[in-house]
Amino acid sequence: IELQITRAPSSRCCCDMSTYFKATLARIAELAQQAGGAAKPSGAGGGDVALGIFPSQKELTSFADSCSMAGLHVLPFNLGVRGVSADIAEE
Repeated sequence: IELQITRAPSSRCCCDMSTYFKATLARIAELAQQAGGAAKPSGAGGGDVALGIFPSQKELTSFADSCSMAGLHVLPFNLGVRGVSADIAEE
């Protein structure tokens, strides 16, 4: 699974931020779905970023290209695959 963070440009007046972010996050989710993935808002106070999840690099690249054309900034990152583990001592 490939993951992306998408951030809306911060050139808006603070008085219309809530409406702006809702519309932008809805657009990000739409672009993710069109690319074959999914996206959801994340962050404190309703989310100022969206996390996108894609089954392969192909879908992620399509999403990133669409975001770029829409004036959205994609911030790539990777998650570790090890997950939770525990070391148990033998008695």
